[in-house]
Amino acid sequence: MSPEKIMLSPEGGFASIKLIDFGMAAEIGTDFKKVADVVSTPYYLAPEMLNGEYDEKVDVWSIGVIAYEMMTGKLPFNGRKKEEICNKILNEDVKFDQKVSANGQDFILSLLSKDPESRPCC
Repeated sequence: MSPEKIMLSPEGGFASIKLIDFGMAAEIGTDFKKVADVVSTPYYLAPEMLNGEYDEKVDVWSIGVIAYEMMTGKLPFNGRKKEEICNKILNEDVKFDQKVSANGQDFILSLLSKDPESRPCC
């Protein structure tokens, strides 16, 4: 899930969030498959998507990437090639170059935990 796939729709005076483009979506409760070839931008992919089986916690990771980007103006794992980005997602820790409050950092770090079981749940 990347920011381009999040839309706001005004309903009843409030904006509702609409998610679009479910190219990698799967119904909850079904078997998730390994992403053999990253077709789209890898910036928002959770580590477990690159390693094998995954579940709905990958969406929590994507929200963490978007939150990091909103707070810093940068991506947490960046690179010139997909391989470089994927390697950073798998092996590097999140760093904060910009001034982000302690609460903001804690929030983002909880979403970007490499261990999916440690991420907050819906």
